Amino acid sequence: MVLLRIAGGEITPQIEVTRFDTILNLKETIRDALGVEVGRQTLVYDERALLDDVEIRHCIFGREPATVTLHVAPLPEGTKIAVRLESSLKQESMRRIQETDSVAGLRSKIERRWGLRSCSIALFPLDTQMSEDLPLSAYYVVDGAEIDVQVTLIEEGR
Repeated sequence: MVLLRIAGGEITPQIEVTRFDTILNLKETIRDALGVEVGRQTLVYDERALLDDVEIRHCIFGREPATVTLHVAPLPEGTKIAVRLESSLKQESMRRIQETDSVAGLRSKIERRWGLRSCSIALFPLDTQMSEDLPLSAYYVVDGAEIDVQVTLIEEGR
């Protein structure tokens, strides 16, 4: 087995593949872990794009876990996606957002739609807390992604 660290976004999973898997098999494993469609993925190691039909054993990765960079092709401008929001308060599917929207923008939409006031909202796709100043795409938020919404009420007077 070969252990690879997948870099490129704010979430950096480690994925295990066999030496006889191809780069295409690796992309399919990344799709299963992050939700990013295979056709949107380009994998790069040592400044070279990895070709789909090459077996892992033919790649010279060095010490494990080697870091492979994932580049995700953007969706056409204006393309809307839907994500699943889950919290102890509510569950819903939110449509009409874009991968390029900011985390702060999504948080504001949730506050408005759910009628939340005097609270703190934290968003967690794939168990990683999102930073307000980044786009959703930095966390591989794609169509069908699930985001855990943690709401903390703030006591008045604080």
